[in-house]
Amino acid sequence: MYNVVRFDNIQLNILNELLKAKQSISVAGARFTDCKLFQSLCKKARQNVQVQLIILDDEINNHCGIDYSELESAGGKVLKVGKEKELFIHNNLWVIDKQIVITCSRNRANVNEQNQECISIIDNPELAEICTEAFYLLQKPYRDYSPDTLAVELFPALIIYFDNDIAAMYLEIKALELQITGLNDEKNEIEKLLFTFNNRYNMELGELTLEILLKKMEKLKEEAQNDKSKEKEAEDAESEYKGYNQSYSESKKERIYELTEELIKELKNKFRKASKLCHPDKVSESQKEEAEAIFMNLKNAYDRNDLDAVSQILSVLETGMFSEYTYDLNEKQKLVVIVNQLRNKRNNLEKEIVKIKKSYTYQIVINISVWDDYFAEKKARLKEELERL
Repeated sequence: MYNVVRFDNIQLNILNELLKAKQSISVAGARFTDCKLFQSLCKKARQNVQVQLIILDDEINNHCGIDYSELESAGGKVLKVGKEKELFIHNNLWVIDKQIVITCSRNRANVNEQNQECISIIDNPELAEICTEAFYLLQKPYRDYSPDTLAVELFPALIIYFDNDIAAMYLEIKALELQITGLNDEKNEIEKLLFTFNNRYNMELGELTLEILLKKMEKLKEEAQNDKSKEKEAEDAESEYKGYNQSYSESKKERIYELTEELIKELKNKFRKASKLCHPDKVSESQKEEAEAIFMNLKNAYDRNDLDAVSQILSVLETGMFSEYTYDLNEKQKLVVIVNQLRNKRNNLEKEIVKIKKSYTYQIVINISVWDDYFAEKKARLKEELERL
């Protein structure tokens, strides 16, 4: 099982997953106006793959240039939900072969890769089964359940009458939770990469960098004694030296453990399990503060490759010290609030990741082919600079 996030080539990533479909494809979302994806659905329907599409019956869908009856002619099913369904799922959700779940942070309009759209691709049969059940609920205004049905296992309370507004919001909540999990994983991996880079930079180049900053500071201070116009520059140089000296001193205390490739995989798996059990977004309101403290310790251990510490934290969490946040699916207005909160969290995470990826340090790191070569060349240049000073 896996959960990956993609920010680029959204359409291509979805098309690649559709090509693999052998049995069924289910899609639900407020809007579906991507002609290329639609043609892919029609092609799969003609190959005897069971295809169903659930969208809003509104002006945007009805005037986007897609003839949805083409999918029905190919053997698929199209359900248009009434215009009044304002609560209908905003995220597009795909379930492929009751195995793969795809969530989109934007509805599939004509493809514009410039926006901050992202998708999560999740390989999880249990989750796919839950989403498939919710797809069925979307097609029924009401449905009776007996205690031995799947609904009792899926929902926190037995729901006798389940309207399709609630089914849509339930799907959206599931989709958003999955995206948030995937985005958190993505952010954690990026931050870990940058932490590792900065740690190695300080270990290999910190002393040289500090000497250079010290020389520059002393030189500017000397010049400022005879030239007052240099005073501000000298003050800035002193501030830069002191700031780097402090951060360098702190970084020397940070130890990153060396692990084999197999142990790194174990570390990552245990971290993801533990983070789901203590992430502040996953626990009840009364336990958030304690969860935040444990999550910070967990993340610090993960960044340092401290497998023992991560394993210990996971063992404690698996005893059930935190209760997962739940919501009552019978209370529609509360669900609206939850959906909006999750959308905001998702959107903020997307912005944070985009900001990190645009940062100077990240752009340097992703363009390094071989770290050993990079640090060797950097060290040679710094030595030359120190000699000139």
